Amino acid sequence: MDWLKGVKTLILAGGEVHITQRLINQLADIELVIAADSGIRHAKALSVTPNLLVGDFDSISAEDLKLYEPVPRVTHQPEKDDLDLELAIQEARAQGATDLSLVGATGSRLDQSLAAIMIAARHKATFKRVRLYTGKQDLEILQANESIELSNTTLNIFSLLSLVPESILSISNAKYPLDQATLKFGTGLGISNEVLAAEKAEITIHSGLCLLVIELGL
Repeated sequence: MDWLKGVKTLILAGGEVHITQRLINQLADIELVIAADSGIRHAKALSVTPNLLVGDFDSISAEDLKLYEPVPRVTHQPEKDDLDLELAIQEARAQGATDLSLVGATGSRLDQSLAAIMIAARHKATFKRVRLYTGKQDLEILQANESIELSNTTLNIFSLLSLVPESILSISNAKYPLDQATLKFGTGLGISNEVLAAEKAEITIHSGLCLLVIELGL
């Protein structure tokens, strides 16, 4: 499948998604779309067309299978160690993806939501950017020597959680600024910060690995 050479890659997983125009716009420049099993059901609502279907197809509807029948498939046995999400990420990596967006990776199942976030964090070592979109939150995995700006437009509440024993970070132009602060795993120091009005908050991760959660519309 030499034609699958996307860099900005979207993986559609089978969890819940709150479809908004903002989310559709965020995915407008995606080059490669991989549907992980029943995640294909989100494609039409998000105005994207899958390039590849991955999974055991035990939870995909017959209607969706028929609708996307011409799309190439990578089929796996139902009895497997990896989640369909992991198999889709493996395909993305094989196709040279460097920018990974996950939609439908979280939802009503807490175990699967936590697994998806942990899987995303593990793959940050492979991809330049790893983001998860729910339609209500934007999540991004940030590692050492990365910075990101947040503008006060449709959002202002954000949180940071360390995914390793200790992360060192700085936050400026926010209600609770930090300067080379130590954020320990399992603490609430980075929860519920705010972008200052008419400002752009800047977050810099000096060391460690963090999960950035942006609450939309709060």
